Amino acid sequence: MTTTSGERPGDAVTASKPPQRPAAGAGTVVPPAGTPYVPRQRRLRLTITRIDHWTVLRLSFLLSVAAAIITVVALLLLWAMLASAGVFDSVDDAVQSVLGGGAPTVTQYFIFGGGLSVGRRFGGIA
Repeated sequence: MTTTSGERPGDAVTASKPPQRPAAGAGTVVPPAGTPYVPRQRRLRLTITRIDHWTVLRLSFLLSVAAAIITVVALLLLWAMLASAGVFDSVDDAVQSVLGGGAPTVTQYFIFGGGLSVGRRFGGIA
């Protein structure tokens, strides 16, 4: 088989190859002269082979403390919003109108500064 230039295909391929530069080290690929170096990305697949129990314990403890702090702050903000909107007063008025004047109010049991007083009044906490 011949090409349009009259040469065999194998001759054209070997003649057009640029000269190879020596490698910089074992396993290092050096690009031909004149071409910019573009690093290749390697994809690694990592697997967890061992988990330290104390690390898991410490991490879960810190995450539970953080979740508790976030919950308390969120409840305080919700309480402040409901109190400023007058929700507790309107609930007290509705309870007073349904049960009469001697009925206990919601704000007697659930006050902002006395969260533990709810359990004490119902006999749960001594």
